[in-house]
Amino acid sequence: MSRKSNKLGYFSGVLMLIFFLGIGFLIKEYTILAAWFEFVWPHNLIIYAVVFGLPFFYGLFVKNRFTSWLSSHFMIWPVAFVLLIYAGLYFYYPKGYYYPPVKMYVLIFDGFPVFFLSLFFTLCSGFTVANLIWDKNAYASSVSLFVLTLIVFVISTIGFKNDYLILDVRINKEVPVYKGVNYDGRLYQIPFAIKLLDVKMQEGHPALVINEPDELISDTLPNSIEIKQNETLISGDVEIEIRNYLSNAILTDSGFVYNDTLGAVHAAYINVTSNGRNLGSRWISTSSSKMEGRAYMIDDFKAVSMLVPRADSLNAHLRMFTKASSYEEIIVHDTMAYNFNGWYLKNMGYNPFYGQYTPTLNLVIEHDPWFYFKYVSLALVVLSLVLVISNRKKARQ
Repeated sequence: MSRKSNKLGYFSGVLMLIFFLGIGFLIKEYTILAAWFEFVWPHNLIIYAVVFGLPFFYGLFVKNRFTSWLSSHFMIWPVAFVLLIYAGLYFYYPKGYYYPPVKMYVLIFDGFPVFFLSLFFTLCSGFTVANLIWDKNAYASSVSLFVLTLIVFVISTIGFKNDYLILDVRINKEVPVYKGVNYDGRLYQIPFAIKLLDVKMQEGHPALVINEPDELISDTLPNSIEIKQNETLISGDVEIEIRNYLSNAILTDSGFVYNDTLGAVHAAYINVTSNGRNLGSRWISTSSSKMEGRAYMIDDFKAVSMLVPRADSLNAHLRMFTKASSYEEIIVHDTMAYNFNGWYLKNMGYNPFYGQYTPTLNLVIEHDPWFYFKYVSLALVVLSLVLVISNRKKARQ
């Protein structure tokens, strides 16, 4: 085949690539049709099986210029190159997070356009495998293997992308929970139930903030100062002397006393000096599930308050029910994901107003049902590509 024919062939393949990406982009941006194609298991598998199966069986018995054109390497390689870029991104970042330099370009055709292009590639692959299956040489067999493994890799990364689950599960100490809400709002039932038994945490030091009274509920105020025992803290023209600090306290008639119980707060007995004038001493505290926080009013516009501290470390004791009468107890740390039968438990959130007595815990559970398919198919793609290159060299010799 002449060089001019090769250029025209690849030019037609690139045109089809642009055409399908463009149509997919227009459908995604200007219609609601794309929302109908957010397929999940088993609908995505059925769609791909039909799109591959029909041209495959048709190509087994019919061979004409149209089927030869769709099954040619001019059509396969440009589309495969683009799909491999997206498949690689979805492979390494299955949640859809990309590095900033890549994100700007990827998001243009992310979602339905790439899915639409993968359907076109699957259709062309059906014709390609059907045409090559009659050839008995090693090169044709290796190309068929490469196309098939590439289809599996593309489908497991792009076609089954919506099967990747990121579930928000709120567990409690009362009843086991077996359902979670996916990041897209869908409700899923997980293959086990979770019950919260106990929470152990190491809370950090609370912070003092000086701001307007209506801003005291915020935990993101600027100029916050970490509080410690027997320290003098200075913020602008305000000097705060920490005379006593209790990490767990309850309020009594004589002030705050140490008591590690549900509803206990962080409390500090402070002396405040503003603009060189001593304003006296009094107790301030954080808020809890049973008590409102106490602030020190410096004047009508400024107050000193304590923010509820966050946990430096958190360990959750969970009971995992795999069957009605069978369970396993595990300890989940907030610093690492726990793999339970292929489901990853992590990112625990709790109600800071309850502290270690929190009755609920928010878990993020991630699961990729096509994890092994991705790795196995990727290995086979690399292996079959090596075979294609090797057999092509032998065929030329």
